[in-house]
Amino acid sequence: MPTTVKEWISNRRAIMTTTDAGPRLRAAGICALAACLVASAAAQTPGTPLPSSPLPPPQSMPTELSPNLVAPAVPDNYPIGRNDLISVFVSQIPALTRQVRVSANGEVRLPYMSKGVVAAGDTPLQLQHALAAELQGEGLARDPVVEVTVREVASKPIIIGGAVKNPGTIQAARPLSLLEVLASAGGLVDASGDRVLVSTSSSAGPQVAEFNLAHLMQNPNTADNPLLSGGETVTVLPAERIYVVGAFQKPGAFPLSVGQNMTVIRAVALAGGFASSPNKRQGQILRTSAGVRQILPIDLDRIMKHQSPDLPLESDDILYVATNGRQKAMATALQDTVQVVTLGIAYTFPKW
Repeated sequence: MPTTVKEWISNRRAIMTTTDAGPRLRAAGICALAACLVASAAAQTPGTPLPSSPLPPPQSMPTELSPNLVAPAVPDNYPIGRNDLISVFVSQIPALTRQVRVSANGEVRLPYMSKGVVAAGDTPLQLQHALAAELQGEGLARDPVVEVTVREVASKPIIIGGAVKNPGTIQAARPLSLLEVLASAGGLVDASGDRVLVSTSSSAGPQVAEFNLAHLMQNPNTADNPLLSGGETVTVLPAERIYVVGAFQKPGAFPLSVGQNMTVIRAVALAGGFASSPNKRQGQILRTSAGVRQILPIDLDRIMKHQSPDLPLESDDILYVATNGRQKAMATALQDTVQVVTLGIAYTFPKW
């Protein structure tokens, strides 16, 4: 009990303060709730950005296939082959939408399917109908809409080798002409010849066809520019060579480039001209025909003066000019023989 009026008044004020705390707290809670409602309404207002969610957004169902990755794109009538990669899109059924590689036996199989569907030999449109019929027949979908796209061609290899800049393997997503195949390998190297071999395998065994590059370069629309559909091996043979030895500034072996006709005057120019004291009136062309070596005497002095025809040289011909003087004849004979042997060994295995 308070003993004085002053103590009684002090106790009364303390009681009033305690009694008013409850309504004040309730009022503060109501204000906080109102603020939350206002913030929620503002978040639903159009044009107001929603706060970022800590959860990842749900995955949306695919509505279309990605663009075809094959370059060049396969035509509509492209026959699907073994090991090709295809994309299968089944409308409204994401579990069946996926990339599938055609198996070695030529089939594709989607999840939940009890058996595979033959794909090899079908066009994408034909495979779409076959997959839709199979899905409906197994009760996996009702009137399914299926789309098939070829993503990667791996069943039509063309192997390119020989005297090309970038030998390797390409895929014939469509029939390619021989000229297109050579261009895809970067073209020919300087030491390439004018012969190209196209090898194929069939039930009758391997078959090899030879084509002339000189004719192909002059007229691409000839029989020397066949269409290749895959399974072929293209080999560009190296250039054939002629040999220039004897009294020349730079004797050596020189390739017969594509479409080039080699003659005696051209061979002399490639060898840098004559050295000192050449016996030009008693030149020789050494030629091997049907395994028989022939020696054809020529007068280079008359040829260089255009008094005699400029004779053509054939593959593996040896143009030989001795040095004047009897004392030098024996000394140069051994040297010329060594040149011929050395050049023959050095160019037996061409470097591309």
